[in-house]
Amino acid sequence: MNTADLATIKAPAELGELVGAPGETVTATLKRTIMEMILFGYFANETRLYPHELAQRFAVSQTPVREALMQLSSEGLIEATPRRGFHIRTPTPDQVTDLWQVRSGLEATAAERVVARLEGGSLTSADLEPLVAIQDRREELGPRMSTKTHIETNSAFHRTIIELSGNRLLTAVFGSIQQQLIAAWVQRGVESWRGRL
Repeated sequence: MNTADLATIKAPAELGELVGAPGETVTATLKRTIMEMILFGYFANETRLYPHELAQRFAVSQTPVREALMQLSSEGLIEATPRRGFHIRTPTPDQVTDLWQVRSGLEATAAERVVARLEGGSLTSADLEPLVAIQDRREELGPRMSTKTHIETNSAFHRTIIELSGNRLLTAVFGSIQQQLIAAWVQRGVESWRGRL
């Protein structure tokens, strides 16, 4: 999920609306919409996702629905079971720990690259302004921050560090892991972040 995606995340009451971005394919729109529905708790844990039902719901054919579900499965947000279809994946505590460890390693590598790029002159302090703006917003909201806003701003902050590394592969891998972590966070009902403000 990149920073641009964060602006399109809807409140729970608005989830399930299929609204594409300019130039976005039907499959990409479905993937983004279904991902938002998963991330923000529209579906209960372990819910089975039937392509024909989703196709009816969104008034599209089953082919782009299946393609979107296969992409979400390859990114670890849902599981595809042969002859059983797709279901929302509820990660175990060990799986969440594994994701956090990999994310930490990726962020450490990205931070090292950002420092090297700053020292080498390919980044300037002006390039860090998006990080400052995100942090200023978080501090301004403080304890009044909603869970949705916390997830959006936290994701944007960490994603920006990754993007500033200049490593496209690192950015792609981080994106997949970040989506899985957000899904786990929401599905497991974790709000421990409030105590750290």
